[in-house]
Amino acid sequence: MGLAIANMVLTWNLVEGAGGYQIYADDNSVGSTTGAAATSFDLATANPQLTPDTTYQLSVRALGVTGESNNSERSTPVSFIPRHHRQLVLA
Repeated sequence: MGLAIANMVLTWNLVEGAGGYQIYADDNSVGSTTGAAATSFDLATANPQLTPDTTYQLSVRALGVTGESNNSERSTPVSFIPRHHRQLVLA
């Protein structure tokens, strides 16, 4: 599952049979999506779970009718910048 980050939005490749996805910053859940085609997540909605000026590695887990997948590979480390800046910076 490839990950990409642009303008505070994390995207990934569709996983066949997924019923949704769980999004993690390091090992902490910061949100979820519903439906196999929901392959993006606005990280601004994870605020206040993400601490400003803190570096995280993001990952995604597909949720399906037969259980959960393994987590994706972690992203390149990114730093969360407060909402009014609306960006993530590669560490």
